Amino acid sequence: MQKKAYREGRKLLPTFEIFLDILSRGFEMALWYQGKKYGAMKDYDVYDFYLWDNEEGFQEYSSIEEFGEKANIGGVLLKNLWGEIEKIEYDC
Repeated sequence: MQKKAYREGRKLLPTFEIFLDILSRGFEMALWYQGKKYGAMKDYDVYDFYLWDNEEGFQEYSSIEEFGEKANIGGVLLKNLWGEIEKIEYDC
C-alpha cells in the first residue's frame, strides 16, 4: 500500500503514535503544517515543541505522554491535525 501511495505522489508519514515513538528515542524532528516549519525534540528528559526559529509559543513537556496529549499548534492538538501535516524530516 505504501509503494502505491509513493508512486501516486502521496505523502508518506508515520502515524502519530510512531512519530511519538521516534521522538521518545531522541531524534530531533521537523514537521510542516500550513507552510510553516515546527520542531520537536527530546532534550534530556524534557520534550520541546516549537515554531522553527521562533521562541513565541515554545512548549515544554515532562514526558512523551504529556507531549502526545498537549502539544498543539494554535490551540489545536497536534494529534488532531496529524492528517494535515505536510512533511516530516528526521535528525535536523
